[in-house]
Order: sequence, then C-alpha cells, then structure tokens
Amino acid sequence: MDDIGFPKNMPNEHMSFVYAAFNEIKRLKDEVNYYRRKLYGSKAERYICEKIEIPQNSLFDEPENIIASQTNTEEENIDSNEEVSSFQEKETKDDKKQKNEKTSRKPGGKKPFPENLPREDKVHDIPEDKKVCHCGCSKLIRIGEESVEKIDVVPASFKVVNHIYPKYACPECEQNVVKAHAAPSLIPGSMAESGLLAHIVTHKYLFALPLYRQENMLQQKNIFIPRITLARWVIACAQAVEPLVEEIKKYILSLPVVHCDETPVQVLKGTGKAPTSKSYMWVIASGLNARPAVVFQYYSSRKSECAFDLLTDFKGECIQVDGYSGYDALCTQKNLKRAGCFAHVRRKFHEAFQDGSKSGKPLAEKFLQKIQDLFMIERDLVPLSPDKRKDERQNKSKFIMNEIRTLIDENVTKIVPGNKLGSAFGYISNEWPYLQEFLSNGLISISNNTVENSIRPFALGRKNWLFADTSQGAHASAILYSLVSSAKENKIPVEDYLTHVFTKLPLVGKEEGLTLESLLPWNYVMPPEVEGQE
Repeated sequence: MDDIGFPKNMPNEHMSFVYAAFNEIKRLKDEVNYYRRKLYGSKAERYICEKIEIPQNSLFDEPENIIASQTNTEEENIDSNEEVSSFQEKETKDDKKQKNEKTSRKPGGKKPFPENLPREDKVHDIPEDKKVCHCGCSKLIRIGEESVEKIDVVPASFKVVNHIYPKYACPECEQNVVKAHAAPSLIPGSMAESGLLAHIVTHKYLFALPLYRQENMLQQKNIFIPRITLARWVIACAQAVEPLVEEIKKYILSLPVVHCDETPVQVLKGTGKAPTSKSYMWVIASGLNARPAVVFQYYSSRKSECAFDLLTDFKGECIQVDGYSGYDALCTQKNLKRAGCFAHVRRKFHEAFQDGSKSGKPLAEKFLQKIQDLFMIERDLVPLSPDKRKDERQNKSKFIMNEIRTLIDENVTKIVPGNKLGSAFGYISNEWPYLQEFLSNGLISISNNTVENSIRPFALGRKNWLFADTSQGAHASAILYSLVSSAKENKIPVEDYLTHVFTKLPLVGKEEGLTLESLLPWNYVMPPEVEGQE
C-alpha cells in the first residue's frame, strides 16, 4: 500500500483515475469545511502567532476565576490571624503611597465623557427631618458631596421652521412692494431643511437604514412623509453634491498611488440586463501620506472598459488592487505599476489553515506567521515619511519576503492543485511580482485594506436594502456613499458635516470665500459644540 492507501500494483491507467478521484474528494471536503465555517463559524480572519507574547490572563480570565483568586487571597489573610484593621495599621508610608497611586488610576476601558456634552445636575438630598444629629444635639451641616456621572440620551427631535418674509410698501402711493429674497435651499421648493436631509442621508448611507424603516421611524413622531418623497429627496441631494464629489475624485486621481476595488450590486431597471444579473460599484481611494478620500462609481458590468473610464484622468504611477485581471489592460496601456494585496494572500492561507486538510495546515501556518510578521512591521511604519518607510522595508520586510519566496519554491511541486492550499499557492505565485512592489515605494501599502474597509459599510447596507430599483438610484447612491465615506475617513461627524454642506452648497459663488474646495471633508472645521463627539 502507498501513502494514501492504494495498492502499489494497480495498473497505471487505473492509478491516474484513482488519484484524480482522491484529489477531487479532498477538494470537496475542503469546500464543505469552508462553507460550514461560513455558515456556522466565526467570520473573523484572526490568526495569532504563538511567538507573539500576549497577556493570556487579560483575555481569558472568567469572573469565577477572578472571584476564586480573591477568595484565595482572603483565606491567606485569615490564616495569618491578623485583623484587617491591624494589617492596615502596619502599612508603611511607601505601601500607602503605592496604594494611593493604584487607586488614582482611571479604570481601563472607561473613557471620560466629552466635555462639550450638556450637563444636568440631579441632587439626591435627604429629607429635612433627617438633617439632625441622632442624639438631637445639633443640626447637621453640609461637609461635602459625592458625585457619579451617568450618560443619558435625548431622542431625535424635530421642529417646524416657519420662514417669514415681511413685505414693505410705500404708504403714499401704495406701490413698490418689496420683500427679502427667498432663502436658498438645496432642493428648491422642498419642505425639507438641510438638517432633515442630512439626517436621512446619514442614516441610509452610514447606518444602513433603508428608507422604508426611516418612514416608519418618522411615523412614530406623527410625521408622515411617504417613502417615495424620501427617495426623491435622496436623489436630489446626490445631484446637488455631485460637483463636490467630482472634486474629491480629482484629488484622488492626482495622487501617485490609488487603491481600487469593485463590489457587486443588484439593479433591477435601466441596465439593459436581466434584473437578477450583477452590476458593480467600483471604488477608488487615497493611500498612505494622503488625505483620506473615497469615491464610489456605478457601472453595469465588471469589464476592463469600466476601469479605463474610472481612471481616465489618473496621472499617477501605480494602482493597488487584488488579483482581478480587469486592470491588466489599463496598466499596459497607461504604463502603470500594479501593486498586490497581502490581505488577500493571508485570506487564502487562512482558509487553507481553517478548512483545508490536516496535512496542509502546518505549511499554511508557516505562511500565516510570515505574513503576520510583515503586517507587524507595517504597523510601526505608519507615521514615517515615504522615504524612511521604504528604507525600513528594505532593512526588515525584504528579508521576510525572501523567506516567503523560499517557502513557495520548496513546496510548490508538492502541493495538489484545486484544494484550499493549492488555491493559496496559485494565488501567491501569480501575484508575486505585484506583491513585491511595496518594497520599492514607500507610498504603496502592503494591502488593499484601505479601499476594502470603505466598501464594508456598503456591503452591510446591501444586506438591508438588497437592491437598487434603477440605475439612476444606483448612481445617486454612489455619489452619497462617496461623500459619507470620505467624511467618515476624515473622522468628522458625518451628519453635522452633511448639514453644513447642504446649507452652504446653494451659496457657492454667492457668498465671498465660499467655494467647492472649502466644502471638502478635510477642510471642514467642527463647531465647538460638536467637536469631540465623533
């Protein structure tokens, strides 16, 4: 019998068939394990190398273990036959000082509430008849107080803004009637103020709350606005801010390195295809040492022509993408470098480690360890300049890359193609020229996570609203996702920023100093009353 349990004297023509069947069985087992984990297991692609020291007690201490440890300590104190009071009397000055330092520290994980939040004092006083000494000798006087801060919420409130335009006329001739010009509005003739529009857009595109749910939420406040009206407002908002999103796109395309990715979306009408077919949101984002910026753009397909259209005005030198071949023609025609993504590589080997055959797990773990080492180095290089980052990569990361290359060369002929480990080997082998680009350019990231993290909220929203009704709606969603994601990446309060934009945008060109550039997310200055809330 050989290493897989088949007779050695089996005819060659039968042996090849048996080996093929055996490999197919292994591949199918891997697939079953993969889909079982997707259905029932953890979604996190978490792997922690054993050589990295982690305080295990802080991760896995259960309440009963903590209580047990405290109980043991108390028992030890009882065995010492010393009263608590006498033990406290024996404390040295140094012990007291050390104890005071420990108690003065802020408990881990609890952050103070923002100073800009409004405060309300609730005094819990004792009755007047209790403010007398129990022996009746004197009335108690106040010697201090204890305070405990708790946080509460004021539910979203709505108000009606009545715009009044006084009219003036000549009392003599009763002519020349004048009044103030109508206040500019983002949607002319609409009953919605900028704050309400920002509230609706934020909840749909940041918190993935579909319009039909928002309609129900408004009804709880006895405000009846049909869903079709909300939809029209959203599309009108998108049309109004499109020039601003174009400015964000121009900035991204002016950078030397751009991150690109695409994600499917279902559009029912206006695509020229069956309603069940896939359309796509293509996404570009800025990278290292640049202002955070994200732009979504809707296309009805995933063809390379979409990449050409999206990046027509790109004058940089490199795009960072996953293994999708749709960017190859673009890179060839525009003479662009293409950088790969180690996050995708790690995902492939993580699947082999989690779902693949037992015999392949040790090798998959070796790759995971090396990739983790690369990411650990990158974590420390974030604040550096591009040149210093490049030097550090040459000194540290290049050595690990050589080790990964050795692992590939030593094992590539031993791996069965088709299973999880074989798929991982195929991916890293095909992508290897692109995976090395980050070593020679400090502006290139080790992964494409920048744009993938921007896509994640869209994927969450897609689970809630399932599809876009029309291509016009998908285009509007792309515009608003761009603005919301860019604001979020700049760490500013999204709803406050949108309220500011919706209020000021109609005044561009009319108010001195107000331009589209001044409304970009990275130029937004938070008012003192909201600063620190995000």
